[in-house]
Amino acid sequence: MNMKVAMGAAAFLCFMYGVAPKLLYANLPYASVCYSWTFANVVKHIQLFTAITAAFWILFPVIEPEEKVSLDVDWFYRKPLAAAVVILSKVAVRVRNDIRNQMRRAISYMLPYFRNPFLLVSRNTPVLNEMGPIKFYDENRYRFPIGVTALVSVLVFVLVASYVLYTNQGDGLFG
Repeated sequence: MNMKVAMGAAAFLCFMYGVAPKLLYANLPYASVCYSWTFANVVKHIQLFTAITAAFWILFPVIEPEEKVSLDVDWFYRKPLAAAVVILSKVAVRVRNDIRNQMRRAISYMLPYFRNPFLLVSRNTPVLNEMGPIKFYDENRYRFPIGVTALVSVLVFVLVASYVLYTNQGDGLFG
C-alpha cells in the first residue's frame, strides 16, 4: 500500500510539473526561465514523437523475433544450487546445535559463579577459603559495617575538597 501511495504521489508530481513547470521553477534555489508551452517548443516535440513513431513502424518487421531453439541452461545452476542449499542448511543446523550444546555446557559450568560472585574470588583467596564451603549466596556474609562506608565517604570528600582548594589557591573557592 505504501509503495502504491508513493508511486501515485510521484506520478501526480510528474504530471503537475509537466503541465505547470513554473511551480517547479519557482521553488528552485536559482532563478531560471522556462517557456515549455511555446508554439515552437510544442511543434518540436510533436515532430520528435512523429519521427520516433514512424521509425518504429518502418523497422518493426526487422525486429520481429525469429523462431529458434533456445536452451534452458538455467537447469545447470537451479538444480545444483537447490541441492547445495539443502546440504549447507543441514551443515548450518549441525553447527548451530553443536554451538548451542557447547554454550549450555559453559553456562552450566559458570552458573554457580553467577549465583555467588564471590565464589571465584574465594577459590583463589586463602582467607575467604577458610570461611568454609559456600553453598549459596548470602548477601549478609560479605557486607561491611556501616562505619566502613561512612569512613570511605569522608575520605573521598576530604580528598576532593583538598584537590579543589589546592588547584584554586588564588581564585577563591568558587572562582
